[in-house]
Amino acid sequence: MRTQRRVGAGLHEGASSKPASALISERAAMMYCAATRPNQNGHLIRLDESDLPCQRRGMPISCEHSVDVPVTPERAFALIDDLAQTPKWLGPCRSLDKVTPGPNAIGDKLRYAYSQGGRSGTMDGEILERKANERLVCRYRDTQMDVLVDLRVSPIAGGARLTHAITITPQTMVGKMMTPIIQMALPKQTKEAMENLKRILTT
Repeated sequence: MRTQRRVGAGLHEGASSKPASALISERAAMMYCAATRPNQNGHLIRLDESDLPCQRRGMPISCEHSVDVPVTPERAFALIDDLAQTPKWLGPCRSLDKVTPGPNAIGDKLRYAYSQGGRSGTMDGEILERKANERLVCRYRDTQMDVLVDLRVSPIAGGARLTHAITITPQTMVGKMMTPIIQMALPKQTKEAMENLKRILTT
């Protein structure tokens, strides 16, 4: 049985009740309405995070884009595996450093610094999967977002195909409120990253 806490009363009991918009700011009202519902007595009760409908629970936002390049898979993978080169092709990235010494390997810890949309910050990262010349999967986290980056390389006639798949899962209410902005920006960002990789590999 979920715990429910009463946060308001009488909002639907008569014309004398003030609307929520008169009591709280517009943004707070959005968050308030998203996290409450009336009970059988007409009182607003706050829901636990697990009670919220799925679209309010930080559903993953995913995007994928591929480019073909006239270079060997080995050369293409060498570029994405060189983490220090990431700022050259990923727009928001300011630096990507390895915390764990030695050649890249599963379990290595990373530190990602970014600047985007007027925000700057850092995220802790980890290499989840690495198969030489084929695949590099990393996860990055901070208090608001969980980001999974899957970079794949496959051989094609005359070169290689690079695929960049990214999944972002908001972790907080503020992060979830940013979902529409992320959904609009992510496809362009992903495509630009792959076009930058292609340009670097072919010049």
